[in-house]
Amino acid sequence: CVCRGHNLKRWFESNLVYIINEDPYPVDVYGISGAQLWENTIILIGNVDIDTSLELLEKSQMWLWRHSIDTCKDEFCMPFVILRKVDEQIEISWDNSILKYQGVNFLNDKGIAYVPIDFFVNKINAFLEKL
Repeated sequence: CVCRGHNLKRWFESNLVYIINEDPYPVDVYGISGAQLWENTIILIGNVDIDTSLELLEKSQMWLWRHSIDTCKDEFCMPFVILRKVDEQIEISWDNSILKYQGVNFLNDKGIAYVPIDFFVNKINAFLEKL
């Protein structure tokens, strides 16, 4: 559906600036990847009082909105992917171990990869031009 592609396009147009620039994760948790930071935040939220959990959830969700294509997927199957700048590269991390789409299996439930920023931006821009 064209509208779904346009949602992804609008999401990248709005959020690419956050992905390729410094936008630190706002919650003080340990994680070697963006996906792991999010997962550890969810664990932390379950272990603190309600006011603190609401504050942490709000902070982390605002960051997630800017870094995860999961936030623009509408009603179609998309992996839980987080994109963020780490040093001079873009980290692409994912964790689909809890996603259960009927009839859909991801080859790698969890993973992490790094690509040069320029490479990432060029590929995203080429993709967006085709939408």
